[in-house]
Amino acid sequence: MTPHRIFIVLIITYQILMATPPIKIVHPDGYEKLAEFTHTSILNALPNVPAIWQMTTDTIRIQIVARSADFEEAVGSDLPQWVGAVTLFPQDLMVVRSPDLSRSTLREYRKTVVHELIHLLQGQFVPLNLTPVWFNEGLALYYAGEFDLREQVVISKALIRNQLIPLIKLEQILKFSQTQADLAYAESASLIEFMENVYGNGTAVAILARMRNGENFEQAVLKVTNCEYDDLMNQWQTYVEKKYNWIFLLDIQNILWLIIPLIAFLAYWSIRRRNKVTLEQWNDEEINENSDEQEI
Repeated sequence: MTPHRIFIVLIITYQILMATPPIKIVHPDGYEKLAEFTHTSILNALPNVPAIWQMTTDTIRIQIVARSADFEEAVGSDLPQWVGAVTLFPQDLMVVRSPDLSRSTLREYRKTVVHELIHLLQGQFVPLNLTPVWFNEGLALYYAGEFDLREQVVISKALIRNQLIPLIKLEQILKFSQTQADLAYAESASLIEFMENVYGNGTAVAILARMRNGENFEQAVLKVTNCEYDDLMNQWQTYVEKKYNWIFLLDIQNILWLIIPLIAFLAYWSIRRRNKVTLEQWNDEEINENSDEQEI
């Protein structure tokens, strides 16, 4: 059994034996039900989170805020409106905008909470500043179940327009517009998906485990994948171009643009056919009338 496979077995074994870390939630008055929903969301997400990350977590701490001023005070900076939550280190604290503040649905809010939970656990296992932004955000989206058809369509459209964002630019993601951020997050998640599909489930977790033992990111990538970092990026580019170049067709707007002309053509054909049949009937009737007149 290879070291990589042994590591995955150890993760699974640890997950079975490990107890859930305590969860502490601070919230404004009147948000008790949201706090309960947040607590349940975390409990439901933890079984799907790499258990080895939970070794270093004594308590999962969350602060729900319902006012913009409170959010800015808690995070200590003025962030874009599209940022729904932030995980603070070394405080080890998740600060989350309430759904009414972020104008999101409960489903979107739950994904945001799980997204930040991944940041918290990963950052306690290996500091986030030691790994690229694309890796951190990609892991969070991937494990939070946020990488679905919507994100894949975003990538596909960018491919068609030749507008993929270079991964190095993702380090400035907080300066991006909402549209740019959506693409950046989608690209990040696709890279994690690529590594997990091509090099095996647990590849990203194995990279972090090697980093916890002292290797830097590129060293860990090489040891786990047997591939240089730059080569890995080139492989991902090829993977994305092959897998996502047509998915933009599944976008509802594109589907409508394909269906509407087809419906119009069928309607036109039906009208032409009906008119032809009508003309033929008229001709037949006229011939019969002329025949009757001749007989008289």
